[in-house]
Amino acid sequence: MIKVSQGEYMARLILILGCVAFNCFAIRNGVMKSHIHHPYVVKLEMNNSICSGVRISEDYIVTAAHCFRDNPRRFTVRYINHEGYRYYTKLYMNSVKIKSTKLEEELAVIKLNAGAFVKYPEIKTVQRGDFNSESLFEILGFGFNERGQEGKLRQGELNYALEFFRGADKYTMLQMKPTKDDQLPCPGDSGGPLFINEEGDRKLVGIVSYITDLDDRIDVNDDVTDQCKFADRATYIPLSEHMDFLKDYL
Repeated sequence: MIKVSQGEYMARLILILGCVAFNCFAIRNGVMKSHIHHPYVVKLEMNNSICSGVRISEDYIVTAAHCFRDNPRRFTVRYINHEGYRYYTKLYMNSVKIKSTKLEEELAVIKLNAGAFVKYPEIKTVQRGDFNSESLFEILGFGFNERGQEGKLRQGELNYALEFFRGADKYTMLQMKPTKDDQLPCPGDSGGPLFINEEGDRKLVGIVSYITDLDDRIDVNDDVTDQCKFADRATYIPLSEHMDFLKDYL
């Protein structure tokens, strides 16, 4: 386990901020995927920003709490409905429950009431030592493409880098690194899911909280294009550490 310095915290806090419309990416070097074939992933549109999320039950979505930092009066959820069609609904902030704004536990749950559609992904219980450098993970997220145009769902793969503790309660966080295909979440993918395949069964490990650059090539004033270009690590919140908050929504 490692500790995160105050300097690292401030740099990452800047990089955690969501994607502003017409100025952000989906997953870097990601592969375009059909939303119909990944119905558990949702797109969130708040004012001029975008986030991603994942459905954990018939009625609820989990995403990153910082997606709501501007406290939007209303926001839009784009999802696949119980008949298998693309659909959207507009919700108010009273449908959102936020656990905390601290990085290590910044989870938000959204009540959707959209009806059942498929089997929901099982949340994997994460224990120390579960993963190694050969562990391969799947990521999905929405955002705008490299030309600033609204994009579609993209998919990528990550390898495990390390785990570390954060906060007074010592919550575990998982840091991931790109594979040879250099795929990584970018601003706008916040709240998107991290999956692992275990003997043919896809399990939900966590959601992305922030990205960072180990070589300090990113300046605090850089736009999200450079953030996406230079980022080389993505940090995830393992959901199994927060079942006290999530259990009522499963």
